[in-house]
Amino acid sequence: MSTIRTSIVGHPCARAFLFLATVLIPAAARAEKAPPPPSASDGFHWDDQTNQRALNGHYFLPSEKVPDPFTSTHFGSSTAFGYLRIGATVDNGDGTTQKLDFKLLMIRQSLDLQVGMGAIGPASFALRVRAAANAVVGVNADSALYVPASLGYDYGVGLVAKPWGCRYFQFALSLDFDRNTSYLLSPETALHNSLDQGSLTSKGLLSKSNTTDLVPGLSLALSPYKVIGLMSSLRYVWEHVDGGATDHMLDWGLVLSLDLNTVLSVPIGLQGVYELVKTYNASKDLQHYGGGGIWYTGRKDLALGVEAIATKSGLLGFSQTTIEGQFRLRYYW
Repeated sequence: MSTIRTSIVGHPCARAFLFLATVLIPAAARAEKAPPPPSASDGFHWDDQTNQRALNGHYFLPSEKVPDPFTSTHFGSSTAFGYLRIGATVDNGDGTTQKLDFKLLMIRQSLDLQVGMGAIGPASFALRVRAAANAVVGVNADSALYVPASLGYDYGVGLVAKPWGCRYFQFALSLDFDRNTSYLLSPETALHNSLDQGSLTSKGLLSKSNTTDLVPGLSLALSPYKVIGLMSSLRYVWEHVDGGATDHMLDWGLVLSLDLNTVLSVPIGLQGVYELVKTYNASKDLQHYGGGGIWYTGRKDLALGVEAIATKSGLLGFSQTTIEGQFRLRYYW
């Protein structure tokens, strides 16, 4: 019998069978014990926050007023409509003053793209670009005479660096450069120049201004529980008008978001937004913005919703009331 066992073990086919059994059977056993791959409904590896917009199971909603600290790759579009009312007291040049009331309607279309650039250790980086165009039209008598229409466009580029993040908390540093160009139609200025000159002239009818912004900032996100998310940002704005003044501003914003889909299986997200802007110029103006939004949260690669923002404040000696609503879409991949 031992001779038979020896001959069987020594046979080439038997040796091959024993080799396969030795290698494949343990491998199959390990495969059976290995955890299944993550499904689409069950998040991702929380230790790797490089390309995610979520913390602790909460998917954060974007905001126009508060930039997020995520280095995810995404493309977004925003269409905004607004109503603007400005009250001003102007000097007529003869020792008398005149109160003006401007009522304007606004439309604005913007596009933004952010591309994740990978990670170095726990840090990750992203590059973002944006472009927008807007039009403002006066809808009352004072507006028709002084500022019946305004057109403008702007573009910008920025860099986001996330030094570190964990399951519940993440922060990022950013630096953005923005360039704005606007054209203002003013029949009153042309009329005033014509009277001074004694003949009809179009001088002053159309004016152009260019503004450059440099904006370093700090943003953070926190999610203590999957239904709730908190974002905040603090930015310094250096703003220079070509051939004119330079302003310095401090911008602080806060966003609270609730995702009902995580607890009620209702794909709706609610959002509250607050922004405070302090201008460090001669008048040291202070502006408060408040608003909120409602979003569809049924897909993790899509943010789709409406956001409304309102403010009533004084700016550079003007009283200002603004109401703005926008339709926003952002796709992540």
